[in-house]
Amino acid sequence: MPRPEQPRYAFGPFLLDTAQRLLFRNGQLIPLPPKAAEALVLLVQNHGRLVEKDELMKAVWPDTFVEDTNLTVHISGLRKILHDGEGVIYIETVPRRGYRFVAPVLEGSEPLPTSGNFVARPLRLGSLWGKHWFPLIVTSCAAVLALIGWLVIRGRRATVVGHEIHSVAVLPLENLSGDPSQEYLADGITEALVTDLAQIHSLRVISRTSAMTYRGTKKKLPEIARELQVDAVVEGSIVRTGDRLQVTAQLINAPTDTHLWAQTYQGNLRDLLTLQNRVSQAIVREVGATLTPDEKLRLTTVRVVSPESHEAYLQGRYYWNKRTPDNLRKGMDFFASAARLDPNSAEAFAAMGTAYLSMLGSDQFPPHETADKARAAAEKALALDDTMGEPHAAFAMLKAIQEYDWKTSDAEFQRAEDLDPSYPVAHHWHAFMLASRGRRDQALAEIQQAQQLDPRNPGETTAVAFVLYWSREYPDCIEAAGRALQLAPDYFFALLARGECYEQLKRYDEAVADYQHALRVSPNNNGAVGRLGHIYGLLGRKSEARAQLVDIAARTANAPYVPVWQEALIYLGMGDRQGALDLLEKDQELRTTGSLMLGDDPIFDPIRSEPRFIAMLKKADLVEPSRP
Repeated sequence: MPRPEQPRYAFGPFLLDTAQRLLFRNGQLIPLPPKAAEALVLLVQNHGRLVEKDELMKAVWPDTFVEDTNLTVHISGLRKILHDGEGVIYIETVPRRGYRFVAPVLEGSEPLPTSGNFVARPLRLGSLWGKHWFPLIVTSCAAVLALIGWLVIRGRRATVVGHEIHSVAVLPLENLSGDPSQEYLADGITEALVTDLAQIHSLRVISRTSAMTYRGTKKKLPEIARELQVDAVVEGSIVRTGDRLQVTAQLINAPTDTHLWAQTYQGNLRDLLTLQNRVSQAIVREVGATLTPDEKLRLTTVRVVSPESHEAYLQGRYYWNKRTPDNLRKGMDFFASAARLDPNSAEAFAAMGTAYLSMLGSDQFPPHETADKARAAAEKALALDDTMGEPHAAFAMLKAIQEYDWKTSDAEFQRAEDLDPSYPVAHHWHAFMLASRGRRDQALAEIQQAQQLDPRNPGETTAVAFVLYWSREYPDCIEAAGRALQLAPDYFFALLARGECYEQLKRYDEAVADYQHALRVSPNNNGAVGRLGHIYGLLGRKSEARAQLVDIAARTANAPYVPVWQEALIYLGMGDRQGALDLLEKDQELRTTGSLMLGDDPIFDPIRSEPRFIAMLKKADLVEPSRP
């Protein structure tokens, strides 16, 4: 009786004969351990579908009980065998669930030779006509045409970009659902792609904040590329219909506006993480990025998060990124909801940790309480997944703020930057912590890296200005603040930074003008009030300086927390050094972020030799910088 035909599969340079459990690469037989062969056959036969661990275990070891580690070892061995040098990912890991074969697969049923070198030969049409073969012929022709198109595109890419893409920007995906309430989904997928690509060291990825400034822009891609200084741009769209989602993405050589690759992905909303992951893998493959083993593993690993939790997380990011007080609160509520819906969601806890730190830095919330919440969230995220850069950066900040543990803080920042080299927030925070200890050159290098990753964000350009201010490079600081104000004419912190430089240069009228402008932008911000009162004190206008103290008291009468360092600035300006020191000591006891700047802020130079001030520096282990 003839043996029933069993299919063969082609993927990349490989051919798999399921009947004889044989694998060939470019016609050469590749030895496979029997159990590895069984696992590969099952994965390939179910390509595109998640194969649960239990299903794999029962198929590979049907009559034997073995540990999960046996399966892990065989999958690891298969990955090494399938490594073809082109960066193609074949097997995707879904933690705690199973594996999925994700490479494109062609299927046929003509048997392969069992020994010797296999030379691919044309299939005889006579043997293929009829049965199930006509669809295969159509598919094969389509594959050939796709291959020709791919070769043409690759040739074009070689011509226009010299084979290599070193930098990329993911522009905001367009929401084509016809429903404005789905904007969060388009933004969320955009941010997810940025996050995935940002983990690759060989690729510079522009931050989401800068990319989002081009939403709805009329600018042409070559112009955008010049502004962002990138080689390629990813753009696309999403369409949501009920629980179905379609994501279209395309890669474009930005300087020449040449299309290099395009693909459409469809799936259920419950498989959103997998969908995002596939798009990221395809982009990495097309840009030809060099991946380390760890990067390959992270890129092929899909986090297991409940769909409801992930959707709440995306909504949280959407509102949090708007940065207005009401939207910040909405964002935090969604992050908390995401954590409740899935207590194992590392992404939700990581976002909460960053959000609480942002609140702490605003000087509008009780420091100890807010820092404790940030620490709990960051530690939970790290316990769930320590390969995420975001919670490492948050933990680094907390070690500095709460414990003055600079060694651990630096190590955690380095870990965050190693895991996520294109995460500008880690470089930004690290720069500030370096500057606080007088390590100006390192601080400037870190903040300039953050600016390169997020060039359209006025916050990063302003951060450059602050580092220059602490370095006493006042003209350069003014220039940097001016660049930030070109991006956002009413940017509060740029006005503050420039005003501080004007003050140090004794250009008091210009400083007062910037502080008053800042107060018009943010009427309830005591930071500008404190600096304005400080200048009035320096100029001998003590009644106006005291009026600023009264203003602060009135503003904060019913506030849950009132930072005192702004008042300290006013006392210092009026010449009351002991009153200023009293308040600064109180501020340090509260462990505020502002107290970390005691070591290098020029505004404190008049009391730098005071024994009480020196004691505060020693307490925080802040190295006294050498002064010019």
